[in-house]
Amino acid sequence: MNREHYEREIINKIKQRKFKEALRDTAKANICILKCECSSIEEHHLLSRINSDDTVGLCKPPHSFVTNAQNELPSQIRKNKSSKKRGLHFFLVSIGALLILIGERMIDFGLSDLDD
Repeated sequence: MNREHYEREIINKIKQRKFKEALRDTAKANICILKCECSSIEEHHLLSRINSDDTVGLCKPPHSFVTNAQNELPSQIRKNKSSKKRGLHFFLVSIGALLILIGERMIDFGLSDLDD
């Protein structure tokens, strides 16, 4: 592998470390989409750890919900790095699970304080 590749890898590792530090330092400032008021934010891999280092911060209940939805995919989809189509399935399930949680939160918000 060439020098540019290694430099890119080092930069990506630094970005991930800074992200983890930022999550740790600002955990209470993040918005919880389930109103669970938990204080810890966990790092969630968008396309599985095998397929990508891209992560988002989620508090524990949504992280568990999304991970459980992802775990319903067959293992050959979750663990195969070579297929873009399989990555698409993983991505769609992840985003779909998050949209379910966000939709429930929006409904709760829309129905709250109707007496005003």
